[in-house]
Amino acid sequence: MTIFAALSFTSCNEDVERALGDWDEMIWKTEAQTTQKDDAYIIDANGGEITFICNNYSDSWLSSADSLDKHYYITHEYGITRSYDADWFKADINENVLKVTFKANPNPVERPLKLTVTAGDIFHAFYFKQSAKK
Repeated sequence: MTIFAALSFTSCNEDVERALGDWDEMIWKTEAQTTQKDDAYIIDANGGEITFICNNYSDSWLSSADSLDKHYYITHEYGITRSYDADWFKADINENVLKVTFKANPNPVERPLKLTVTAGDIFHAFYFKQSAKK
């Protein structure tokens, strides 16, 4: 009986820790040939597309997007948003696959983007910098 009680307590304790936010970090990989600078993916001024796959969570969705002083309001239908189309970028997520598409940057200044995804109580931020038109 003592062993059973100890095992039950350990199991419950692990469940409580996970409920309180003790989640494994999301592990994202891409096969795209990309350049990174200061933890940001560099996107060509002509635009492009980059796809990421999450290796340890099977169902993710979009949480937020920010660029310079602009916050893109991602509306959540029943708490989950799988696609967002802004004026210069689009993000689509299907289960554990995230595809981000960038339109050409006609401006002489770089465009930064912070895109955050979630799988419940765990979040991951992607940072992008789209080069300026030369």
